[in-house]
Amino acid sequence: MAPVWLLKEVVSEATFETRLARYQHDIESRRFFNVGKFQFHVDGSIYRRARRVLNLKAPRAEADLQPFTLVGSDGGKPISISIDVDQDCILHLVRAHYSLYWQDFPYRQPRSQQQRAFFLAVVRLGAKMANRTVPSRPTRFGNSRATSEPISIRLKTSHRYSGRLCLTACQSTKLPERWPT
Repeated sequence: MAPVWLLKEVVSEATFETRLARYQHDIESRRFFNVGKFQFHVDGSIYRRARRVLNLKAPRAEADLQPFTLVGSDGGKPISISIDVDQDCILHLVRAHYSLYWQDFPYRQPRSQQQRAFFLAVVRLGAKMANRTVPSRPTRFGNSRATSEPISIRLKTSHRYSGRLCLTACQSTKLPERWPT
């Protein structure tokens, strides 16, 4: 069973952005996305057959994550919503739009957000290394002055972003205006 589960995870991660784009397109055009028989609206309302059954942004709203099911209540009868299809996408959207998340669930993020976070970490690390002062003599990283000598850093993060990066040391910690996409 482990190889089947592993294959499902690999395919799920590879297709995450495509599947998520379909939901985001629905949100941009219609202001809601469909999950089975339910419609999740941006304002927090959840409809079933054109009737509001739950509001996730209500003060008394509660949501619980069970295996392949999202159970919600806003003071009335609990509503069970099956999320066995595109569970990672749905929970990503619930987290993004309703600020609901569960710590024990491994959330996926679009590649652009992962690259932005990775880029920020590398820039901050490079800025810290460039601002380091060495009292005795200048080293390869410089002594708090700008240098055009590359700094080689080997980072081990996820399998997708591990590798060798070369940065140019500089005294400024100002981040670039545009993020890589």
